Amino acid sequence: MEAKADMGLDKVPPEILLKIAEALKSEKDLGALVLSCRRAYMTLNGVLYERNVFEAQPKNSCVLWAARNDSLNTIKLAYAHGADLNLYDPRSELRITIVWSKRKKADARKIFSPLHVSVMKGFHHITQYLLDHGASVDIPSVGLCSCHALNFRPLFPAWFPLHTALVHAKEGEISSEMLIRHGARKEAAECPGLSFQTISHQPSLARLVADLGGLGEGNVDALGYAPLHLASLDGMDDVVEMILEDPKANIKARTLEENNSVLHCSVRQRNLKTTKLLLEVPGIEIETTDNRNRNVVYAAARGCNDGTVASIISLLVQGGANINLPDMDGITPLYAAASRMLIYGYPNFKAVEALLAHGADPLLYQKNHNGWTIFHQLLRQAPNFGEVVSPRRAALKRLIELGLDFDTCSCTTQDEFGLDFDGDGTPLFFAAALAQDPECTEILLKAGARPNTTVVNGEDLDHMQTQSFLAGVFRHLWWETGGCVIAPPLSQAGEIIAVLLKYGARLEDVDGEESPLEFVCRCPEQRMDYSRLDFVLEHATSENVSLEHVEGVISANRPESGRAEGMVDDHHRIVVHKLERFREREFPGEMMGKEIADDVMDVDAAGDGDDNM
Repeated sequence: MEAKADMGLDKVPPEILLKIAEALKSEKDLGALVLSCRRAYMTLNGVLYERNVFEAQPKNSCVLWAARNDSLNTIKLAYAHGADLNLYDPRSELRITIVWSKRKKADARKIFSPLHVSVMKGFHHITQYLLDHGASVDIPSVGLCSCHALNFRPLFPAWFPLHTALVHAKEGEISSEMLIRHGARKEAAECPGLSFQTISHQPSLARLVADLGGLGEGNVDALGYAPLHLASLDGMDDVVEMILEDPKANIKARTLEENNSVLHCSVRQRNLKTTKLLLEVPGIEIETTDNRNRNVVYAAARGCNDGTVASIISLLVQGGANINLPDMDGITPLYAAASRMLIYGYPNFKAVEALLAHGADPLLYQKNHNGWTIFHQLLRQAPNFGEVVSPRRAALKRLIELGLDFDTCSCTTQDEFGLDFDGDGTPLFFAAALAQDPECTEILLKAGARPNTTVVNGEDLDHMQTQSFLAGVFRHLWWETGGCVIAPPLSQAGEIIAVLLKYGARLEDVDGEESPLEFVCRCPEQRMDYSRLDFVLEHATSENVSLEHVEGVISANRPESGRAEGMVDDHHRIVVHKLERFREREFPGEMMGKEIADDVMDVDAAGDGDDNM
């Protein structure tokens, strides 16, 4: 009798295959059996789906897999076998209730739905199927992104699919529109409904959001900014026009905290086209102020330092805005432009230039409580490029022509930092030490600024020191200040020092502090580099220092008997040699007279000795 041939799985009766599948406890093993042959697939594929949907841990994982891997047929089969399209891993679902502002990275296991995944990857056919078959548009996710909330709490909310579509998705505008048309209105449970925030991410949704009422006046954010304010801030002219199409739109709407108008928002962000558009709207109030009595000219003056600000100021002035209106502290738009600090850190020179050109009066507010005049403000440290240098020099000349005091020393109170954080002085000191602008320095010197006023070194508020003018300048130019790291090249500092010496700046000390001459006689950081000392002695004359002070520095550097020899001793010999050459060049007559006087004293001393004998 012949042995019976082996029977393959493709010939096993379905009943036997079902019994085998029932005995398999592992979903992985069952999957391998399903893929073993066509008969097994046709018989057991449904069993595999049902087990995944109802028994596997986690349940419904095939739906997540399919959404991640663009397999719509898998999702359809799973749904046909009862899969839940709004699924989570049940082992981690409770984590959604955690206060996410306190979460740690170690705890941040990602939790999301198939809809989140299909939206994120831009699988629009899967997104459409999920939405058409009841997937929730308000299902939260955790850890899928690290975004934090801007105008609501908690800080790290459980984001809905609409947030994923607006901020992170591939072709997000398509997914966002699909979600909104299926009822999505929020990015998170605590988030307000459709708002300007929606179109700030996807401007193409503006018409849809407007039609659904998301751009109405009552739809304000936490700071009281209505969509019209926000669109004006962002320069979204199409959205501004769309909002104004509504006859109920309020062009006079104000923000809650600062009481800013729509026009304030537009000019603050130098949106020229938007500003023109708003000025043409019937009922716009151009002479309007915020809660600190700051008008739209003031808002423009505090904005960005670019070419647009001049055009905006011209539009406002032509429209009747008061160019000199002070705020509640008496500060005018002109001084505000010069003293701009927040965000930008340096003056709005273009605005200063434009305001002066339109007749702004600099005498209305001349200095703040720290004695900082508009000259001090303009001569703070700023980037060295055309939008700064040219208008700053033009403004200095114009302010001098208008008769404004340019030689007053600032006086920063000890209980607060000055704007340069380490000292006080005249505008000339600011020009040389902070702005480091040789042309501005010479403009002030030619106008009569004094090059020998004292400077206050305020780096240590407990031990404030008075310095000579040049000592303070050297401290800044050659980075002897706390926050400085690299000294500028001598070519940059030399032009400023040369012009100061030319106009009589002194190299002597004040109140016994280190003099500028002693400063440049220090041992150089790089061996044998005496370029600073050589430069100063080359440009200095007897008008800049007395013979007595030169000789005092020579005596202090002359090597003494018993002093250890080496590099330090060589340094002192070099300094003495250079100073003696300078003394011979600048004080030849006085030196000859001094030598004769010394000889006479020696003769007198010898004569007195003979008499005593």
